[in-house]
Amino acid sequence: MTSLSEYTRESYKEAVDSLQDRYEKMQPLLKSFEVSSLDLRKKFSSENTPENILEGAQNPTLKRLLPLVENELEGGCTLLWKIGRHIMLLTPGIEDGNNFGVDVQATCLKTVQDKESFLAGYLGDLGTYFWSRGQVMEKMGGTTWKGDGGIVVVEEEKEEDIDQAEEGDLELSNGGDEKKSAASKKRKSSTDEPSTSNKRTTKKTKTTTTKKIVQKPTKVLPDYVSYLVSLDLKWHAYLKDALRQASDAYLTVLDNLQKNKAKVENPKGGSGEGGQGNHMSMF
Repeated sequence: MTSLSEYTRESYKEAVDSLQDRYEKMQPLLKSFEVSSLDLRKKFSSENTPENILEGAQNPTLKRLLPLVENELEGGCTLLWKIGRHIMLLTPGIEDGNNFGVDVQATCLKTVQDKESFLAGYLGDLGTYFWSRGQVMEKMGGTTWKGDGGIVVVEEEKEEDIDQAEEGDLELSNGGDEKKSAASKKRKSSTDEPSTSNKRTTKKTKTTTTKKIVQKPTKVLPDYVSYLVSLDLKWHAYLKDALRQASDAYLTVLDNLQKNKAKVENPKGGSGEGGQGNHMSMF
């Protein structure tokens, strides 16, 4: 019978190789966060001008960095999950004695799973940045801020001239042939007399329109601006810490697997993975 670990062997090997490659490629991104808080505060203060705040503008720096960190965390969690899944399938059946290698394997597995869960926590929190910043922007006068509005009622009168048709023509519109003939005779008999059958009247109509006046602020309190800058600084530090934790997680897992690969692959010391199959080189 084929060992279940055979199904995950290739993805495990690829995940281990990719984890080291991912660590190396993320270092330039991590280095880009090495900016002093004073310089960063000046930069964010210049971006968070009252005019930009009233327009509801986003922080361009964090708008660019957050998706990059999100992608790194998501990819790292996936690789750690693949590694942990394969190690679980290599765990031998429970027996009395000779469990030292099993304990070592379990320790390595726990390290992988803990790192995955830790990074997943960072990943789940990233979206709250936009929510928390949006709440502050709304308070200060962003695009969704309603302000103290008023209600005004506008009444408008319109005059409209209406021609009233003669009685025969009105009846004709209802399709009466006999009435049409009678109306024709009536018009012929009165050709020499001035026509008074068509009357023009003026009708007045009144319309009422309700309009809401929205008052928006023309300036922002300095303390609100400083708070928004501090919020952006906080999240910049959060993104940097998330990358640091991901970098350390990759190194820690790789180091554990490299130092204990014999016990991870074959905790009982038999032949092959888990003591049940052919030997597989991890690296």
